[in-house]
Amino acid sequence: NWSQSPSTNLSTAGAKTVNLAACVAGVLAGESQYYVYVAGTGTAEAVLVTGGTCQGDGQPGTLQFTTVNAHPAGYTVGSASSGIQEAVIAARFRPTNPTGTLQSGKVVVPPGEFKAFARISIRASNMTVDFSGSIVECWMIDTCIYVGDQSVSNAFQDITLINPRGRPIIFNGQK
Repeated sequence: NWSQSPSTNLSTAGAKTVNLAACVAGVLAGESQYYVYVAGTGTAEAVLVTGGTCQGDGQPGTLQFTTVNAHPAGYTVGSASSGIQEAVIAARFRPTNPTGTLQSGKVVVPPGEFKAFARISIRASNMTVDFSGSIVECWMIDTCIYVGDQSVSNAFQDITLINPRGRPIIFNGQK
């Protein structure tokens, strides 16, 4: 789980580029279906990352996204999934000889309750995510944990979820 307090002006809604002091493991600007959570001031919201320079390598970088709400000075940008999405991203790799799709890795979500404000996407073949002893609280009107790729159904294979347990938080939620 990560959170930073950038100084970029978000006092008006719209397309933004924020500078992060360090792009921790799993924070990739080019990742499809990657969300961050903007909170602390204004109305908190999960936003889809649409670009930037973050490479998940601990170096400074940027994330681009579009806010719906204004966030005056003092806001934070952080994981929209209590760090679960970032762990899934960091656990995989892309083979180079021969080249292939993103794959492998095992993520163990420790016991406890984890808030997800945006969809958690599992996008790597041969990936195992062990949720034993944890509960993912789903704070969105969307699929809470999505396995695979929405546009290419066979892009990833052999994904195993062990003991996933969710708790819908949105009143009358259907997902």
